[in-house]
Amino acid sequence: MPTYKIKKNDTLSGIAAKYGVTLSALLKANPKLNKTNLIRTGQQINIPAGGKVLEPSGVTQKTPDQKAVWVKMKFNGKTLSILSYKTDRVILAVSAISGLPAHSRRLSDLITKEKRTDLDLNKDYTGSDSQDVKDAGPIPEDDYSLTLTKTMSFQKTSADGQGWGAGGWRLNEDLSGRWDNLFGGRSGFFLHHDGGQRGTGGCIGMKSGTDIERIKKILIEAHKNGQESVNVEVDYD
Repeated sequence: MPTYKIKKNDTLSGIAAKYGVTLSALLKANPKLNKTNLIRTGQQINIPAGGKVLEPSGVTQKTPDQKAVWVKMKFNGKTLSILSYKTDRVILAVSAISGLPAHSRRLSDLITKEKRTDLDLNKDYTGSDSQDVKDAGPIPEDDYSLTLTKTMSFQKTSADGQGWGAGGWRLNEDLSGRWDNLFGGRSGFFLHHDGGQRGTGGCIGMKSGTDIERIKKILIEAHKNGQESVNVEVDYD
């Protein structure tokens, strides 16, 4: 049975709506909740099987074909993992980074060229405690989604600016993600190849261009099997 990790401001009714199940079905799958209905941040609860799945982007999808390749993603600050939607088996795990390490070129540019007096060249901004640091911190913990297409054409490439490398795609945020984006001074959250720049403020950057191409093939296959979007969970352990 799939599970969900409770996040700040979650409610049982909201979780039920997100996964397209009734509140009573959610409570039945979690007998211990029936006594108090209280939930806490970080708690794992069971999601009942069947019904429709409502992705964070608001795209309603049919229940996955048990024989088809349907996937989801998780990023923990160091690794991006692609997992089977049905079994949670890791299909691919690649090295990734979010946020700017100490002495990285982009961090130096923010300090010297953009006169950012709030930044320190000797500080590592890849940790979860730096999520609110404008332009330098990692992508905020949240659920995002990536819309799938037939060819998964790159929406960002090296031609668009330094650090994009082989290419990448824009992630769709939920409401809290859009607020983080607005006040974090970012133009959007992306999943992309880091291009050898050692760090990417506010996005998830693969360290290898080959890895982003491998991910692309998996996403094309998932779309071929009927998947419309992929959930991307950012959770720093």
